[in-house]
Amino acid sequence: MLRLVLALFAFVTISGCAATMHYKSDFQETARENEYGEIYANLFRYQETSFFSTTIENRIELFIDDQLIVKSPLYRDFSGELYFFYQGMPVVVDCLQPNFYTAPECSVQINGRRSGKLTFKIR
Repeated sequence: MLRLVLALFAFVTISGCAATMHYKSDFQETARENEYGEIYANLFRYQETSFFSTTIENRIELFIDDQLIVKSPLYRDFSGELYFFYQGMPVVVDCLQPNFYTAPECSVQINGRRSGKLTFKIR
């Protein structure tokens, strides 16, 4: 009976583990120079598994010239659109994961013009 209780306790303890995946971006600029500065982002995937359920949360942090501009959640499948202003100009960041086997990517538009694409890699 003691072995059964210990085995059940070990199973419940192990099933409560949490995992974090950290993606960092590489910025692919369009043909013209980017006049807004260096753009990069960090993407975090938090996964917490409990005995009865699994909780997954994705969060993006976008930086322009080493300044944190926005920190926002994304959907479970890394999709989502962010709308905000940077130095009075509208910014649109559209994120998606093209398929299950590829890393997420985000296109960036500043002031109505495409500024480039953020591609993520696990770090």
